[in-house]
Amino acid sequence: MRKNGRWRFLIMDRAVLRNYVNNQNLGTAAGTYRQFNFVLHDDGRCVCSSIDLQNHIGDWATWPDL
Repeated sequence: MRKNGRWRFLIMDRAVLRNYVNNQNLGTAAGTYRQFNFVLHDDGRCVCSSIDLQNHIGDWATWPDL
């Protein structure tokens, strides 16, 4: 995502995303797909479906070392 001329990356494992979708109804069902609308706030929050995902912004720790 890009805000104020700066790229921001929302990073989470698929299992974590699935947990958000199944248990907290993250996003909206759109046929066989799921639609996510993220809002980046000036205070650093990233909100989707009233869920604050700020702790996943730039969380590269979930990626394996190269």
